[in-house]
Amino acid sequence: MKKLLLIISILILVSMMSCGDLPETFTITYQGKGNTSGYPPVDKKKYKSGEHTTARDKNTLEKTGYDFGGWETITGIHYNPGDDIEIKNINIILLAVWE
Repeated sequence: MKKLLLIISILILVSMMSCGDLPETFTITYQGKGNTSGYPPVDKKKYKSGEHTTARDKNTLEKTGYDFGGWETITGIHYNPGDDIEIKNINIILLAVWE
C-alpha cells in the first residue's frame, strides 16, 4: 500500500511539474521501514527549494536484531544523521536503513 501511495504521489508531482504548478514548499518525512518499536523523527518544517537541513537521528526507532544505519531515499541516496540535505523541488521520504 505504501508503494502505491508513493507512486501516486510521484505521478501527481510529475503532473504538476508539467503544468507549471510546483508547490512552493516541500517536506521531509522519516519512516521506520520495518522497525519493531519506537517512532521516527518528525520534521514539521516546510522547506523552499534550495534550502538545506540536517538529517536527523533515529529518534526512538528500533528493530530487533539490527543496528540503525542511517536513512535512504527511494532512489538510493544515503544520509547519516547530521548529513546535509538540500531540498530540490520535491518532497523527500527517508527510510530507515537496518544493518
